[in-house]
Amino acid sequence: VVLRLEGGLQDGAMLMQGELPGADGGIQKQKISWTPKEDGSVIQRWETSDDEGKTWAISFLGVYRKTK
Repeated sequence: VVLRLEGGLQDGAMLMQGELPGADGGIQKQKISWTPKEDGSVIQRWETSDDEGKTWAISFLGVYRKTK
């Protein structure tokens, strides 16, 4: 399955959205954001919705930091 994403910068974060086939035969919305923080790290938050975006569940929450 290929997740095609569209989006761009929104409120200082990169926000991309797409859709995948859901387990119940419907559509599952996908929303992924990358937010830069003052310390140079980046927070990635991946959320999914099975009710057309009314509610969202976190699928992945990650923090990226530079290594020395």
